[in-house]
Amino acid sequence: MKYKVIIIFIFLSMIFALISCFPVSLKKISISKIEIQLLEKNNLEKKEVIIPGIKYYAVITIITNDEKKIRNPYLDDLIFFSPNSSIKYSFDVLGNVILSFKNDYLFALYEDYTLILKSKYNQSNEYKFVWSVDWYNLPHLIFKGKDGLDGFHGTDGSKGEDGTSSSPNGKNGENGSDGGDGEDGENGQDVFLDMAYYRLPRKISGYNNDYLIIVSDVLSDKIYFFAPTGNINIDTSGGDGGDAGAPGKGGSGGKGYNGSPDGLNGIDGKPGKPGNGGKAGDIHIRCPENFPIFQYFNLIIEGGKAGAYFFVNILSAIVNTIFDEISKNVHDGQNGKIYITVDFIDNLFNSVNNKYFNRSNLLEKIENIGEYYD
Repeated sequence: MKYKVIIIFIFLSMIFALISCFPVSLKKISISKIEIQLLEKNNLEKKEVIIPGIKYYAVITIITNDEKKIRNPYLDDLIFFSPNSSIKYSFDVLGNVILSFKNDYLFALYEDYTLILKSKYNQSNEYKFVWSVDWYNLPHLIFKGKDGLDGFHGTDGSKGEDGTSSSPNGKNGENGSDGGDGEDGENGQDVFLDMAYYRLPRKISGYNNDYLIIVSDVLSDKIYFFAPTGNINIDTSGGDGGDAGAPGKGGSGGKGYNGSPDGLNGIDGKPGKPGNGGKAGDIHIRCPENFPIFQYFNLIIEGGKAGAYFFVNILSAIVNTIFDEISKNVHDGQNGKIYITVDFIDNLFNSVNNKYFNRSNLLEKIENIGEYYD
């Protein structure tokens, strides 16, 4: 009897758990509050501040007037609205809500990322959500070339068949196939950047300075902002070459029947050739006089490394000849160069095409900025 009770309890618990997985309609629900927890889409980490251009899962919880929590509301019963078009929403194949935050750093200086939720059954009650940008942890500027793919490994030859009474000699083993060549690393991009300081147009929650560093990518017409923390990488390195593919081993010869000759072992394949390292791109920077570039940025212009060889642990003239032939034209990529041009602030950022950009907020230096906002 005792075990029957336990089994029934477990069965009922499973039924209730299964029922709770189904979405709950909001048709007869009196909503007191709505909560949203953001999870970064790539790693599912909880986030309170956002990075423009990054996608997040939105975990929505409905709190009713009697303080019950609905963690799986029927999402079609909710109306999503961003009054300044700063946030777009979508659903993945599992029905999860994905929020995409407008990839415009200038916009983020002047306006808030805002989302409004309301139930379609009570549209008079709105629930507003505002997210701030994580200005201290914005992505590095990466213009690095892609690494080359490794060469495929050769296949081993099959073993020769053993001799039989009708065919006493052992069959020769199959030759191994050659390893594939590694792919060359991609060249890094050449970049042309304008840099200066930018006075904040308003007080920003969670950010303690009155200015940010503004960087304009002249070729792509993109604007970036960074806090003056001194840990931002600008990387135009070349991609690394792919590793050489290993050769296939020759199959062993078959055994002769009753003392008949054994088959010959198959010949090992040749190793592939490593990929060359990609050339690093050059970094061209224009900035005001005395702007401390190297205090804020790490400029990385390293050529990509050539891929690894497949080493054969047999010293022979044949192997050495093969190695010399393979290595003849394999090399690391060339390092890039850095060009810095000092110019007047009026000559910088002339290619910026963004309605939020205000030239009067550009600053040559940060002395006596003052705590005032437009």
